[in-house]
Amino acid sequence: MSVVEIDGARVAFRVDGVGPGLVLVHGTGGNSDTNWSELVGELSESRTVVRPDYSGSGDTGDGGHPLSAKTLAGQVVAAAKEAGATPFDIVGFSLGAAVSTYIAAEYPDLVRSVVLLAGFTSSTDPRQTMQFELWRDLITLDRHAMARFILLTGLSSEFLSKLGPDAIAEAAAQITANNNWDGMARQVELDLTIDLAPTARRALSKARRSP
Repeated sequence: MSVVEIDGARVAFRVDGVGPGLVLVHGTGGNSDTNWSELVGELSESRTVVRPDYSGSGDTGDGGHPLSAKTLAGQVVAAAKEAGATPFDIVGFSLGAAVSTYIAAEYPDLVRSVVLLAGFTSSTDPRQTMQFELWRDLITLDRHAMARFILLTGLSSEFLSKLGPDAIAEAAAQITANNNWDGMARQVELDLTIDLAPTARRALSKARRSP
């Protein structure tokens, strides 16, 4: 695990492999290990894979202030630069996709390509808003219920069925005990207020102008 300091935060990140830079940006409540560890072995055979923990996740620490896409994007870019992995391709998942969109728009000279997984650019969709509000409420009121909800919505029905009830119960207990709930709550507040639609249009415009 490596660390880079930026704007009062100590941003933890992992680096694996050698080759062109590839930055993986996790989602809400995840971290560089839980979202990406199963992919790193194969990807790092030919790439320098950088996995930052942005504020609210993993071993990254900051002052506990409200989060913004700008702040998280700056942390991701700082980690990539510290790792010597620029320019880079970037893959973002969920909130990480929004952060990756911001990076593509604001740091175009550093970004070769962008892959967005289960992403969103604004909090205007009613179903999405209801989901994030439910996350926020469960984090406050019943974290074990939130852990089970994470498993229910984050894993396929086929995968859960193969796990069986004992393994599911153990996984929920582990999430309840080990998740960074305060950090996730901060990230959920960003999910509920984010609006990167103009930024996404700007990123797309820059991509179209690239040779």
